[in-house]
Amino acid sequence: MNGTKPTPYHNSLAAWPGLRIAFTYMLGIYLGSILPVNMGVLWFILIGCVGMYWILDQRSRIRPNTSISFGLLLCYHLLLLFFGMARLMSADHAKKTNPTSSDTSVIVGEDVHARGVVKQVRERASSTSIWLRMYQLDVEGKTITQQAFDALLRWDAEETTPKIADDIAVDIRLREPTGKRNPYEFDYTAWLSTQDIAWLGSVSRMSENFGTSSRYPWLSWRRTLDDWVRRGFSPEQIPIAKALLLGQKGDIEIEERQAFARAGLSHLMAVSGLHVGFIILPLWMLIPLVWSKPIGRHLGFILVIISLYCYSGITGFSASVVRASVMAGVSAYAKVYRHPRDPLNLLGLAAFIILLFDPRSMWDLGFQLSFSAVAILLWVMPSIQNWLPQRLQEKPWKGLTGLVLVSIVVQIGLYPILVIGFGEYSVAGAISNIAGIPLTQVVILWSLFALPVSGLVPEYAPLLLWPADKAAALLRLTADQASSWDWAWWYVPVPNPWIVGIWISGAMFIAVWHRTHLRWKALGLLLVSVLLWGGTSLWEHWKRPRIECLFLDVGQGDATLIRTHDHRYWLIDTGVYSPGYESGSRTILPVLRRLGVDRLHGVVLSHPHADHVGGVLSLIGSIPIDTLYEAHFPTSSAIVAGYRVAARKREIPIVSLEHGRVLEMGATARGYVLNPIEPERYDDPNTASVVLKIVSGETSFLFTGDADMQAEESILERYRSFIASTVLKAGHHGSKTSSSIPFIQAVAPEHIVVSLARINRYRHPHREAVERLRSGSAKVHFTSLKGAVWLASDGKNVWEIDWR
Repeated sequence: MNGTKPTPYHNSLAAWPGLRIAFTYMLGIYLGSILPVNMGVLWFILIGCVGMYWILDQRSRIRPNTSISFGLLLCYHLLLLFFGMARLMSADHAKKTNPTSSDTSVIVGEDVHARGVVKQVRERASSTSIWLRMYQLDVEGKTITQQAFDALLRWDAEETTPKIADDIAVDIRLREPTGKRNPYEFDYTAWLSTQDIAWLGSVSRMSENFGTSSRYPWLSWRRTLDDWVRRGFSPEQIPIAKALLLGQKGDIEIEERQAFARAGLSHLMAVSGLHVGFIILPLWMLIPLVWSKPIGRHLGFILVIISLYCYSGITGFSASVVRASVMAGVSAYAKVYRHPRDPLNLLGLAAFIILLFDPRSMWDLGFQLSFSAVAILLWVMPSIQNWLPQRLQEKPWKGLTGLVLVSIVVQIGLYPILVIGFGEYSVAGAISNIAGIPLTQVVILWSLFALPVSGLVPEYAPLLLWPADKAAALLRLTADQASSWDWAWWYVPVPNPWIVGIWISGAMFIAVWHRTHLRWKALGLLLVSVLLWGGTSLWEHWKRPRIECLFLDVGQGDATLIRTHDHRYWLIDTGVYSPGYESGSRTILPVLRRLGVDRLHGVVLSHPHADHVGGVLSLIGSIPIDTLYEAHFPTSSAIVAGYRVAARKREIPIVSLEHGRVLEMGATARGYVLNPIEPERYDDPNTASVVLKIVSGETSFLFTGDADMQAEESILERYRSFIASTVLKAGHHGSKTSSSIPFIQAVAPEHIVVSLARINRYRHPHREAVERLRSGSAKVHFTSLKGAVWLASDGKNVWEIDWR
């Protein structure tokens, strides 16, 4: 590349028809996701585009001219655009009408007898689960479905855990996956959908194991490889080896995954082009020896395709392997049959093929990361290499320079996808990959040859795989060490969407740097993107509501984030604490980080119960807090004692609240404390709950904690003329002990929010309370049904923000 001037062909988008097809088709998929277009109308447009293209093509044969050529090009792209929209809609329709989501809906929460084949076994320190392909479900001896579908089941049975490919009969209890419960949360249900997992649940008993199934041959092969890995690698390295070789990351502990992610090495645990390349490397080297003869050429290509198909099957046809296999297959076709092999063109063609079968893959982070990384290497990397001094491009520095440059360029180039998708960005990845990539290559290459041999002589398996085992151990050590550096990674708030436009136009600017006329066009596009980014950011700030209240779904507890127009953040209650779970680190902190909150100006704890103060301790240790406010009520709670000690160590003031106190919450909000009124008379902490009315313009939000009817009566006696509010956070999670009719009538809210868990031991919400809450005209929101509720006010009206 150095010193070579590219031909004009390589600087024109016309040089990459595959790339143009993919971009236009992807644009159609995107438009199909945001525009409510009728399927019939789309087909009518598609037929019209085909007809117009045929007419223009016939005319061009008689009298070609520039206008007709432009018309043909326009019709061609419109055809791809509308076809992308139609393909997405047909895929969505097929998903909605999938019988696995309707025929079995009556068995949720019921004890069911099932028979199926084990696709995968996930063994962690805390639990074991199986991925089961069920082909029969029985309830009380009656078969209710024979439609095969997948479920991920926790293994609670006393019987020995089955192996991959075992055909088993089990007693199970199924539940539907729940979607995102809070903004910016990982959508576990969507991920399960990409894996074709329809249900979650647990196994209580295995009644019979029928042995290895012949239904799915791939599973038998996978079982064999799984056995080889278990015999050859040490117990500590087995999870990493299974991830690197088989694409099975289920055995890796959450802490280990987090370490790899923060070290910038998580991409190594996904079977991808690196692995596929090693699989077909021997065949790739043999193809030139046989392609001089037509029959040899055909056989070589068929052998490559069979190898790719088999490896994809063994790894469970995971999306990353399928992507890499499609690209390798297209490249092999071009090589064997001597077609032009422009890498970017092949990249676009591979993306089009994958999206043709599953257009929803476009929103898969794996799809975005893998194709973006390859595009960066193919398009941007050559220009950056030309900027390097000549001596760094020659031996002995060439190999090291290339490895370092690849790590840095890819890590920077994937920035927008990483921060939008994960909210974290690894700085250490540029360094850790220098060791991580070679170690991964050692594990894969050595295992590809040693694993089959170990299958023949199992007693020597640990010895044969010793180098791969040590390389896996060093890889884990690299991840643990790099993730422990203070500067290794940082949290990143959700960026303005135009950051993607800036990054793409910036990549184009670098890629065409050596072509002056294209350089200035790319620079113009970059400047436009920057202006749009700045303009939309200013518009969002100008249009920001006076106040926003985000009622988080923390299960059977309360936690509400308040944001004022001048970027002041308050938290009212901090959710639940129970053994093994607390809301602060699991729910509240991730939301704060994605919103870019670096300080809480106040935390109000309504009363000293674990479902309201449970997350405060982790918040104190993780984010600066100006002041802690608590109810004026004596308590011997260990949680309260713990957060008080932690607050004093960090010099956080603790203020006890009683009625009549006014809190200046920001330029656009003021809080009025209405309770506790006479805490010394109360025996129940619920009665002494802090009741806070936040006023912003002509709208107001009333927070009642777990205040019971006794507290409501006291508030009515003193503040009846003042408690009218636009929004009411209903007391005590919809318990019958709160929300009296006189209180609700005096508040007269437009919105009522009830915070509770869908399944709870208190059987909240109580029917009597629900009837009282719905007695007026207010819109009632239950976090148990819809997840977090996000309300905003401009000072005159309150509306709900659709965060999904």
